[in-house]
Amino acid sequence: GVELEDGDEDQIVGVTWQSGFNFLFSKYEMPVPREIVGNSIMERYSQLIHNEINPVPGVVEAILDFKDHFELGLVSGSMRDDILYALTKLKVIDHFKIILGAEDYPYSKPHPVGYEQAMAGMGVDPKNVLIFEDSTPGIQSGVDSGARVIGITSTNYAGQDQSHAHDHIPHFEGIDAKWVKERFGS
Repeated sequence: GVELEDGDEDQIVGVTWQSGFNFLFSKYEMPVPREIVGNSIMERYSQLIHNEINPVPGVVEAILDFKDHFELGLVSGSMRDDILYALTKLKVIDHFKIILGAEDYPYSKPHPVGYEQAMAGMGVDPKNVLIFEDSTPGIQSGVDSGARVIGITSTNYAGQDQSHAHDHIPHFEGIDAKWVKERFGS
């Protein structure tokens, strides 16, 4: 029964669940306790993922091509169980060297710590990292980590500012290792 104001989505899209809940509960008086709201929303989100996964067009093919040319990592504001389920369902889980969910790093995006932690775990220099992101906090996190960032426009459902990304793509169709190497080197 709480109606969000324009601009609220900028504070809850692209961040961890915990960070989004912190914002909502500090701004609005909720009719039920935080734990009930949080559990209800997270349960609903998990149900949606388990019922239907809608991957970005071309992303599975891109991952299958990338795996032969690059080390892959994933940093998400979603919970680890949901990430692992989705990657398993898409049959790409084994292609990632590191997978970090919201519970694996201490500060939500836009803080760069998640990406920094993943790059340290992979032993890679940020100058040699390309990150694909769709939210303002995610793009800022990637840029602040020192990596290059590609904004994905088709999944920017909240219409967030993607202007800080180094480049933009609508989806992953036509995106492969050759495309990456032509634009950013090996």
